This record gives sequence, C-alpha cells and structure tokens, in this order.
Amino acid sequence: MPLPPEEILPPVPADPPPRVDRPEKRVIAVAPADPPRAAAPPPALPPPPPAPAPTTAVPARKGNRKPDYPRRAIEENIEGRVLLSVEVLSDGSVGTIEVKVSSGHAMLDQAAIRAVRDWVFTPATVQGRPVRSLVEVPIRFTLTN
Repeated sequence: MPLPPEEILPPVPADPPPRVDRPEKRVIAVAPADPPRAAAPPPALPPPPPAPAPTTAVPARKGNRKPDYPRRAIEENIEGRVLLSVEVLSDGSVGTIEVKVSSGHAMLDQAAIRAVRDWVFTPATVQGRPVRSLVEVPIRFTLTN
C-alpha cells in the first residue's frame, strides 16, 4: 500500500559536484609596439699611439753584384729600366721579389730578379731593432759603346 503523502520525505538533493576553480578570463589591452630603435653605438676607443716610423732598408753595396746583361739583349740593342719591389727580412736577406714596373722585356726583368735575389741589405729598424720591410729597387740596363 502506498504511503500517505505526509510521510513522503522530500527528495534529498544530490551532493553538488566538486568546485573547480578556473582562472578568470581577463582581457588585456595591448598598445602598439614602439618602432625599433637603433642601439646606441659603443663609446669610441681612444686612438692608439702612433707607431714609430721605420727607417728604410738600404742595399749593403759591398758584394752586391750588378745584374748580368743578357747576351740577346746586347745583340738586339735592348735597354730598359726595371723597378723591383723587394722584401728585406730582418736579417738583411731578401724575401720575396716582384716586378713593380717592367722594362717591357722579360729577359731584362728576369736578369734583375736573379741579381737582387742574392743581394744583402742593411735592414730597416724600429726603435733600434731590425724589422722586415719592403723597398723599391730600380735597375737600369744601359748599353755603352
């Protein structure tokens, strides 16, 4: 038999679901970015002290032989001037040699190089110490009667 309505208990509410805290959604206004700026240049360094000027290397004339005049150049009456760029090492010996200005005749240029390769120089100095340097050496080939 059914129970009288006064004996019916009101329904029991179910346990509420557990509360989950969620972060609130916030709207943040973003301002437009400033245009990029160039970084400030680093402070300038003071200039280095001036280096002492080296003295110029000079050929030690004793024992430096003159270039051989090529026989064919003599036979063909060829004369000319060669300007060589010579690396003088700190011991006075010759390093590299380059033809800076050609005579216009390879045989004269090569004769000048062959001679200067064996030359000895008084080296340039800086503060009294010998140093490597470059010197220009003119060689003139002239025929005389």
